[in-house]
Amino acid sequence: MIRKTKNDSHRLPVCLGSLRLTLYSYFIIFVAGIYGIIGFPFAEFQGQNQPDFIAWAQIEQAAETEPVVIEEADYLKATGVDETFDLVGHVRLRHGETVLASDRVLYHRLDGVVTLDGQVRITRENSTLVADHATYYEKSQYALATGGVRLDDLAEGTTLTGELAKYYHTPRWAIVTGRPRMKRQIGENEVVITGQRLEYYFAEADTLVQAIAQDSVTVIDYNEGVAITCQRTEYFRTRDWAYFSGDPRLVKQESDAEYDIIVTGKEMTYDFNKKIAIVYDSVRIVRGPLQGLCDTIRYDSARQQIHMISNPVIWDANSEIRGDDILLELEDNKVSQATITGRAIGAYAPNDSADVERSSIEGRKMLVAFDGASVRTITAFQNATSTYHPSESAGGPPGSNVVRAKQITIELDHGKLLNISAEGSVEGTYRGLLRQ
Repeated sequence: MIRKTKNDSHRLPVCLGSLRLTLYSYFIIFVAGIYGIIGFPFAEFQGQNQPDFIAWAQIEQAAETEPVVIEEADYLKATGVDETFDLVGHVRLRHGETVLASDRVLYHRLDGVVTLDGQVRITRENSTLVADHATYYEKSQYALATGGVRLDDLAEGTTLTGELAKYYHTPRWAIVTGRPRMKRQIGENEVVITGQRLEYYFAEADTLVQAIAQDSVTVIDYNEGVAITCQRTEYFRTRDWAYFSGDPRLVKQESDAEYDIIVTGKEMTYDFNKKIAIVYDSVRIVRGPLQGLCDTIRYDSARQQIHMISNPVIWDANSEIRGDDILLELEDNKVSQATITGRAIGAYAPNDSADVERSSIEGRKMLVAFDGASVRTITAFQNATSTYHPSESAGGPPGSNVVRAKQITIELDHGKLLNISAEGSVEGTYRGLLRQ
C-alpha cells in the first residue's frame, strides 16, 4: 500500500521488497523507467491522485525475506530495465529491524544491494552505524561502511570509530580497521582500546568476548592511569577484564610521580573493576633505578601492592634482594617497603667497593624499607645472619664481620653500611683475611 503524508509531500513511503514480478508489474516498472529518464520530485504529486506507475507497492514480495521499504525521500528516479531506484535528499529506508538513511541511495533491486552516500546512518535495535559511504546487502543484512565510521552500541555504552567497518547481522558483530578505536564508558570507568584491527561482538552474538584488537594494540584505563600495549587483546564483557598476548607492557602513570611503574612479560590479564594486573612468564618490573625479575607478578593498583611470585629478585645500583616471595608496598606510586619470605637474602655494597665482595644479610623473612628508589634499611627475622665485608677504602681491615641473631637490622646509605643492630641470642665473629 502507498501512503502519502498530508503535511509533507516529500515523504512518501513505498514498499519495494524482494519482489516476484507479474506481467502487470513489469509494465509498471517499464513506465517508471520512462519517467526515470528525467526523474521526478515527490513534491509534484501534492494534492493529486497517486499515478498508477507508483503502484509497484502492489508487487508481491518473496516469502523468504522482509521487504525493503522507502519511508522518505525528496527525489526519485527509477529504471525498468535493471530495476534500479535512485533516491536523493533525506532518504530513509527500512528493512525489517534495520533503518537506513543518507543523502542519496541507489537501490539495485535485482542484486539486492543498497548503496548509500553522504551522512549515512544505519540503525539496528540499540546500535547505530554512521559513515560517509556504505553498501548494504539485502539478503545477508551485511553493511560495508567507509569514511568517518562511528558505531555506537548504546546497550553496552561502547563507541567504535575508524575508516572502514564491516557490520554483520548474524551473528551480530563488526570489524573496524583504519586507526580503529573503541571507547567504553561504564559509570566513572572509561576504557579505550586501539590497534590496527578491531573486532566487536554485540551482546546478541552470544559470546563472552566483547572485543578483539590486533597489531600495535593499546588499552588505556583512564581512571587508574594504566596503559597496556601488546600485539593482541581479548576484552570480556562479563567480568570487564582483558587478556593480553604478544609481549604486553603495562605502564602505571602518576602526574606527580618521578618515575612510572613499568611491567612486562609474555602474557597478561587486567581486571578493570578491581584494577588488578597479573603478568606471566619472564616478568620484569621497573621503577626508575629499582628493577625486578620473577616468573609471575600480581599488581593490585587499587591496594598499592605488587606481589612477585616464583624466583623473584629486586635490585638497585647498590643492593639486591632475593627470596621465595616478594611483596612490594606502594605509597603514591612509590615503593615504600618490601616483605621477603622464604630464604630471604640481601646483598649490598657502596659504589666505591669494587675491590671486595658484597656484604649480605639473610633470614627466613626480611622487611626492606626504601628511601625513594634506594634501600634504606633491611631487617632480617628468624635465624638472621649478617656478613659485612669492609672495603679497604673505608679504612677497615680485610676480612668480614659475621653476626647471628633472631633479628638483625642494618641501615644503609646508597649501599654503605651506617649502622647494624641485633636482638635475641646474638653471636658475633670476625674472620680475618690474610694478605698475600
